[in-house]
Amino acid sequence: MKRTKLKSISPRKAKANELYRKAKKEYRLALALSQGLDAKTDPLCERCLSRTCGAGIHHKAGRSGVLLWHGKLFAGLCDVCHIQEVHGHPSQARVDGWIVDLTRDQYEEIRQEEQPKLYGC
Repeated sequence: MKRTKLKSISPRKAKANELYRKAKKEYRLALALSQGLDAKTDPLCERCLSRTCGAGIHHKAGRSGVLLWHGKLFAGLCDVCHIQEVHGHPSQARVDGWIVDLTRDQYEEIRQEEQPKLYGC
């Protein structure tokens, strides 16, 4: 009997990843342009403004569900600020706005806005 190979990723997860790639690209372009840089230049870190943020995007409210591609809660941070400062000192990061705790109502509002993109509605 021939074995059927399982898909490594579900169609829904593949769509979510596609939405994330698109949102990330749009966010990084907008950030670079807002900093007076050209479209091909990596934007500067939003926290320290001295290093480029490379390919990294920080998700202020986490990456679960529709928050993965919700660009309004992205931040372009360099690795030092992202790992050592934001995730290394989460209490201070919350005070400074780099980590956001959403209420259930806030999450539901975002979900209502973003979920149709996942299902093509």
